[in-house]
Amino acid sequence: NNMSPSEINKTLFMTNFDSIVFGDYMYFHAGVPAATLPGWGFARDLALDIASDLGIAVYTNPGLNAEYPAGTGCCSDHVAFENLMPILVGEATNWLIGDLDGYTQTSSTLVPGGATWHNQQYDSRAFINGNFPGWIEERTSKYSQIMQALLVEANSLNDPVQTVPENNMVWGIALATAFLLCQRKNTANLRK
Repeated sequence: NNMSPSEINKTLFMTNFDSIVFGDYMYFHAGVPAATLPGWGFARDLALDIASDLGIAVYTNPGLNAEYPAGTGCCSDHVAFENLMPILVGEATNWLIGDLDGYTQTSSTLVPGGATWHNQQYDSRAFINGNFPGWIEERTSKYSQIMQALLVEANSLNDPVQTVPENNMVWGIALATAFLLCQRKNTANLRK
């Protein structure tokens, strides 16, 4: 609500990473408008291509539930932006089980009902590390690798959806943030 039309026009895409660790698979989605405005799915498509190039298995919603078109996501903080600009959503879940809406995150019998959302018993570092060792470090590292490459590549695009970032400093900050996320694991290991 606080973005001016000029700021919206200068924004290449909005990213939303929510619950990127716990779930059977890693995903990238676009906002719902990308179902009818194909250019608005460019960030998702680029992220998926980069993941493939890096040998990282990342998927997108297959669209098995008619309420959630293929390649789009649902119901997170990105919704406020999705009619303004292209969206890139990163999440870990499983769109192939439950109600086919991404809310059932895992088929593991260790999590009754298959979801950890807001449940302190399962939505914790101790539970995830104890039952799904390595997921926290692996998933954050992989998403960071993809985003680092995505930001470099996206900065070189020519007007993918009639928007061009005029301030490359923003991209520099975003790239530096992605780089620091990649390095965070190394720093944590040094402290041990």
